[in-house]
Amino acid sequence: MSGEKRAPIFMMQEDLMWHLQEMEEQAMEEERWHASLRNARWHRRREQDEYEQERQERNAAHRELLENLNSGLHQMEDEYLRQQEQLQTLQLREVELQGEINNLKERTEEELKKQRDEYTRLVTQNREQINQVKNQVANILQREAANQQSAQLLIEDLEKLIGHTEANLPHEKFTPGQLEKVRRQVEAAKAHIENAPQTAIATGQQAYFDLVDLREEILEKEAEFNLWLDNTLEAMRALFESIAQNRNITLKVDEDEVAEKEVDFWTRGAYKALEEQVEALKKELEENRKTISLERIKEILAEVETLQKRQRELLKESVERVISSQARAEIGDVIVETLEKEGFTLEESGYEQSDERNTYLIKVVNRAGTEIVAAVVPDDATNTNTVSVNTFDKNVLSDQVTAERFEGIRQALAEAGLQVGQTVCEDAPLKELYDIDEILKEKGDGIPKNVLEKAEMLNGQSAKETRG
Repeated sequence: MSGEKRAPIFMMQEDLMWHLQEMEEQAMEEERWHASLRNARWHRRREQDEYEQERQERNAAHRELLENLNSGLHQMEDEYLRQQEQLQTLQLREVELQGEINNLKERTEEELKKQRDEYTRLVTQNREQINQVKNQVANILQREAANQQSAQLLIEDLEKLIGHTEANLPHEKFTPGQLEKVRRQVEAAKAHIENAPQTAIATGQQAYFDLVDLREEILEKEAEFNLWLDNTLEAMRALFESIAQNRNITLKVDEDEVAEKEVDFWTRGAYKALEEQVEALKKELEENRKTISLERIKEILAEVETLQKRQRELLKESVERVISSQARAEIGDVIVETLEKEGFTLEESGYEQSDERNTYLIKVVNRAGTEIVAAVVPDDATNTNTVSVNTFDKNVLSDQVTAERFEGIRQALAEAGLQVGQTVCEDAPLKELYDIDEILKEKGDGIPKNVLEKAEMLNGQSAKETRG
């Protein structure tokens, strides 16, 4: 009796682990990762130079402004600028990413804590001197409280300082609306210059102290923002480099031979999609440095670790699929050798549509006209294979003959080191597999989806029973 017999074939775990180890050693070696980090860090240092240039320009503008201050604020501003230049050095500290991208959020927060602690230490260290200068300013302003001209000079200086803050600090990004509050304080003070200069000076003094606090808040938030942005950009660039460097994996075939395989091909486009996703996020960070929010940066940073994990999964998946593909050809060889002992001759063999990712087929015939088509069908979800043996015979064969033949194939596969699952028998062969010439053509129609689904469904059920 002609018919079809199927059984899932599982790769031996030690074979898979050997190849995965080779992949880890060759495709993801530490040197490649560190090269990715070095390249990403080069970009970061260049951006740090840009930060430093921007700060120098701000400080130069501030010093120029000092020359034009005519009230008692000059001394206070001079001390304030000295302190800010000291604190700004903290913002240029480089954060090293050691090894892989792991727990970047925690590492960035830890670095921020260190930076804040150092910032607080320096501020505390200088606070006494700052307070002394504040008191001196307050005393000067108090002595001149009834002087209309002093009030006028104070307000003019405050307007200059507000203009400098508006032009040089990202106040709307980090403290939206707060500078406008200080401006309204100054306007209120200005309204009292003629009739109540003492009130004008007192209100102006408070506006100035509020402005000092506001500028410190802006700079501290800017430093925090830059640290998050730089860490995230460096990590994203390193990941992008790593993905690019591992587009191909090198697997050892034997002691003297290696094979290079394209990851995107074996993951059916998933690796390229990942690369495009990472590139899009990298560009979002690079092209929107001035406008992107801290919340969005943190979201992207959280995605980096997920994307790196996905890269590793795809590399592992590509190795498993390459091994599974090689196993299909080896299974086909075992089947041919087994059937040749029964008088069959190989007529044709190859991968469906000449694609190594697809089903491997063989066709053998004997002198009596019996034709057997064996299909080794992959399941990409589990990276196992199902063998479907289909007998096409003009003569009626007994169930015992076909069963014994298939049992011989099972035993041969087991002796070759492959684990064979449960066998399922059907009364009729899969006629769609008969025209093997058409199936093997590169631009042929291939195997109908419903035929493949039949094998994959069996594979999943049997795999569960066998491995459980």
